[in-house]
Amino acid sequence: MDELIVGAGILFSLVIIWKLIRFKIVILDISEHIVSIKTRHPFSRSINFPQMEVPLHKIFSCHLKDELLTTFLIVNIHTKNNVRSFYYKLGILSGKSANDFKKVLEILKTYKKEQMGSEG
Repeated sequence: MDELIVGAGILFSLVIIWKLIRFKIVILDISEHIVSIKTRHPFSRSINFPQMEVPLHKIFSCHLKDELLTTFLIVNIHTKNNVRSFYYKLGILSGKSANDFKKVLEILKTYKKEQMGSEG
């Protein structure tokens, strides 16, 4: 019985360590003409290299999707032949973090509406 408890404790510890190693912070950055999504580990001081950089006009849509225990940022972009989707796992968002992401996504939607209005 003691061996089972020790084994479960070791397994639990390994899962926690694995989760900490794989943990990343997602940074959504919008400049005048480019959307950049960067990820970094919270304990790293290295440079945040972009996971994706795309011109604003190529973004078809961008939204948050809540799943069971995590939230995904879904970015759909226009490619040569169709629309391609990119998924970024954000984890469990606090109310403030979710609102911050929603504000940034609203800026993107406003930009898209302005672009469509100026084209027509």
